[in-house]
Amino acid sequence: MKTMRKLVAVVLCMILCLSLLPTTVFAEGEIAVPGQTVSVSDTAANQNWYGGWQKRDGKWYFIDAAGNKATGLCKDDKGVTYYFDANGVMQTGWQKIGGGWYYFDGSGAMQTGWVKSGGKWYYLSSSGVMQTGWVKSGGVWYYLNTSGAMQTGWVKVGGVWYYMNANGAMQTGWQYLDGKWYFLDGSGAMRTGWVKASGKWYYLGESGAMLTRTVIHTDSGIYAVGDDGAMLTNTTVQTTDGTHYHFGADGRCDNRY
Repeated sequence: MKTMRKLVAVVLCMILCLSLLPTTVFAEGEIAVPGQTVSVSDTAANQNWYGGWQKRDGKWYFIDAAGNKATGLCKDDKGVTYYFDANGVMQTGWQKIGGGWYYFDGSGAMQTGWVKSGGKWYYLSSSGVMQTGWVKSGGVWYYLNTSGAMQTGWVKVGGVWYYMNANGAMQTGWQYLDGKWYFLDGSGAMRTGWVKASGKWYYLGESGAMLTRTVIHTDSGIYAVGDDGAMLTNTTVQTTDGTHYHFGADGRCDNRY
C-alpha cells in the first residue's frame, strides 16, 4: 500500500512540473511561434491571438508581443523580408510598393536577382525592386522592357538594334541569323556600311545583313565583295550585264569597260 501511495505521489509531481514548463504553439501545425497570448483589438469579439506567426482563415499574419499586426515591409531575424497589407495580411506574388514592383514567393519571402513569373524572366535589385532597361548580371548585359520582362532576339533601343540570344544575353561580333551574317560592335550595336574585322573590309546593308558577291556603289566610289563578303582588291570582275570593273589596292574601282 505504501509503495502504491509513493507511485501516485511521483506521478502527480511529474504532472505538476510539466504544467509549469513554457509552451510552444504551432499555427495550424505549420510554424512554431512563442506561446504568449496577446489581445488584438481589431478582431471580431476581441479574440486572443498568439504572438508571432498566425494563420487565420487561410491568411498569414505576424503579431508582436504588444498585440500589433505587422504591416508594410518587415524583415525577420533571419534577414528575410515580407510584405503585409494595411490589414496585416501577408502578401505573395507581384506587389507595387512606393512606386516600385516587388515579387514575393509562395512563402511570402521577398525575392532578388532573376525571377521567372508567368513564363517570363524578370530581374530584381538587391533591395527587391524590379528593373527595366539595361541590366548587367554576371558580367553579361540583358535588356528588360518597360514591363520588366527580359527580351530575346532583335531589340531596338534608342534607334539602335541589338541582338539577345535565347538566354537573353546581349551578343557582339559576327552573328549568323536566319541565313545571314550580321556584325555587332563591342557595345552590341548592329553595324551597317563598311566594317573592318580580322584585317578585312566587309559591307553591311541597311538591314545589317552582310553583302556577298556583288558590286557596291557608294558616295566614295564603286567597290565589290566576294563570296565570303570580303572587299576585293587588285582584281577585275565582270557583272551579269557584261560590264568589267577593275579594283585597285584600296578596293576602289579605277577602271570600268
